[in-house]
Amino acid sequence: MKKVLIVILLFAQGAYANVALDQIKESLNKASQKQEQKIAANRSIKDLQQHYYFVFFYRSTCPHCHKMAPVIKDFTESYQIPLQAILTDGGDIAGLKGERMTAEMFRTFFVSAGFKSMVPATFLVNRETNQAYAVMFGEATPYQLATRVDELMRHIKEQFNG
Repeated sequence: MKKVLIVILLFAQGAYANVALDQIKESLNKASQKQEQKIAANRSIKDLQQHYYFVFFYRSTCPHCHKMAPVIKDFTESYQIPLQAILTDGGDIAGLKGERMTAEMFRTFFVSAGFKSMVPATFLVNRETNQAYAVMFGEATPYQLATRVDELMRHIKEQFNG
C-alpha cells in the first residue's frame, strides 16, 4: 500500500510541475508576442514617418471638421508624421493653417480617384510615388484613426510586397 501511495504522490507532483511549467511557458510566449508586436508597430511608425504624409481636407464651417481636426493634428504630432492641411473655404480651424484647395488638388484627390467631394477627408500620400490613399471621410476617434491607418498600411504592404 505504501508503494502505491508513493507512486501516486510522484505522479501528482509531476502533474503539478508540468502545469506550472506550462503556465510559465505560456507567460513567456505572451511576453515574447507582445515584444514582437511592439517591434512591428515601431517599424510601421518609422515607415510612415519616412515615406508618407497626411493630407487633411476641411471646411471652417463644418462641425465634423472641427471635431476631426484636433484628432488628426494630435495623431500626426504624436507620431511625427507631416500633415498638409487643405481648406475648401477661407477659414482655419483648431490651429490648422491650411492652404487653399486648388482645382488640381480637387481633381487628384477626389475626381480622379472616384470619391465624392466631402469633408473632412483624410488621405495618406507616399512621398516617393505621390500615390494617395484614402484613410477616411468624416470624423473619427484617435483609436479609429490609428486602426484605419494600421489597416491601410497592411493593405499597402500586401499589395506591393505580397
